[in-house]
Amino acid sequence: MSASLNYRAGQEWIFDPTKTSRTYTAAPSSLLLGTQLPFELVQPNVRQAADAADALKPPHDAAWWAEKTKGFDFTDADRNDSALYNRVLWDGTMGGKSYPTPRLGLDLRQNRDALLKSARLIKDSAEVPAIVDN
Repeated sequence: MSASLNYRAGQEWIFDPTKTSRTYTAAPSSLLLGTQLPFELVQPNVRQAADAADALKPPHDAAWWAEKTKGFDFTDADRNDSALYNRVLWDGTMGGKSYPTPRLGLDLRQNRDALLKSARLIKDSAEVPAIVDN
């Protein structure tokens, strides 16, 4: 599909090369506003949002993050093991939810009836989530 056919109705103006100016105001997450990051250098009074009742609260303090990222190198992009860093981010932000397991990449389009029957047998014996037959 060509890029010209990939536009969604009403959004073509975003990609209009004839536009000479665009406006965008970055807004940091209220979670980050609760840190000591120097947002005021680029957006004066930006921390007022952090005082709002609906502001996100970090699940861990700076000491927790310092311990979990000990040995990491943040002096430039791509200096850390991305899998390890993603795991730290997950553990620090997802409140005890299980880390996603990798997909097997199996082609499940073949023998659907047998696969679904097998999954139903497993479900009946182990109480795993049901597989919906499309």
